[in-house]
Amino acid sequence: MESISDGASVITEDDDRISNLPDDIIHHILSFLDLKYAVQTSALSLKWKHLWTLMPQLNLNSDTFDSLHRFGKFAAHALSNRNSLTEVSTLTLKFRGSLTRPFVTDIVNYAYLRNLKQLTLWHNGTAHELPQCLFVSRTLKHVTLVNPFAMCRSCTPNSAWDFPALETLNLTCIRLGDGSEKNLNLFYKCVNLKDVTLHQCSMKGLEVFNVCAPHLSSFTITEASVLPKVLNMVTPQLETLTASASVAICSEGLAASSNFLRLCLEGFNALEKVNISMSNSRLRKERHVPSLLELFRTLRTVKFLILDVDVIECRVDPVLMRRDKDKVYGHGFKKTFEARASRRNGKKQV
Repeated sequence: MESISDGASVITEDDDRISNLPDDIIHHILSFLDLKYAVQTSALSLKWKHLWTLMPQLNLNSDTFDSLHRFGKFAAHALSNRNSLTEVSTLTLKFRGSLTRPFVTDIVNYAYLRNLKQLTLWHNGTAHELPQCLFVSRTLKHVTLVNPFAMCRSCTPNSAWDFPALETLNLTCIRLGDGSEKNLNLFYKCVNLKDVTLHQCSMKGLEVFNVCAPHLSSFTITEASVLPKVLNMVTPQLETLTASASVAICSEGLAASSNFLRLCLEGFNALEKVNISMSNSRLRKERHVPSLLELFRTLRTVKFLILDVDVIECRVDPVLMRRDKDKVYGHGFKKTFEARASRRNGKKQV
């Protein structure tokens, strides 16, 4: 490092240790930046001029621009100047506005054509049907779709999702289906699916929602706004099930079957652990006792059953309980039973 007369210093090439790092490490560092700022590093030196064009990870956020129009123009310009032979392993796209904007499909299709492995899409804006092109990829392994504005859920198409390589799926505040079909089977083409999480999602209007996934090992459905009448799970390798038995906010306008989880499980001999909670602790728990007992019957062969305090506090009629005791627990129910009371401030074992 060389000193100059005013006391400041100049970084020489030997002192620029970041630039001397291998390109893959620099790309990893740049992966934590929005693409807008990664592109700006091209002004640092000749070495950095083209480094951003070889990044396999792309982060795009409309909040870094003062308008969606400018964001769309930047995205188109940046992708057109990116090295066309470099694959895209990860795409994170966050934006406010309509899903019908052309740049949404343009960006996603660009990444799909370059063997995308992981997609994270955050959309905060007007509810629309998610574009069909989002649900067709031969290489995608991990998908996260989030609409943080719970009152304005975007809906998925009714057709099956064509993700043969998909392993993990995380959906938050998404409506499954557009309501025109009563029976949906979205995942049967996702033959390698292993982990599914549905949080604050809606299945409004559905009689049956099918989960057909031969290799699925973990399934989570929590704080749903509307449940289907039947959640039909054809998942022979399922090991862990986590579920909110009731909807987050009970609606008097919904049928009781749309307010409480009703499972149909086929060939679930691998099921080890089930965690059941109630999304709404203020609801009239006694109204759901018959449905809760029916759920216990369905789950009578599991090895570990974990219940939160709101499930435990449901008032069961003693006569009904004695009558249904054998039906609920059955001969196959394991002796190991865990009932845990959980609150937002922690858990305690009962």
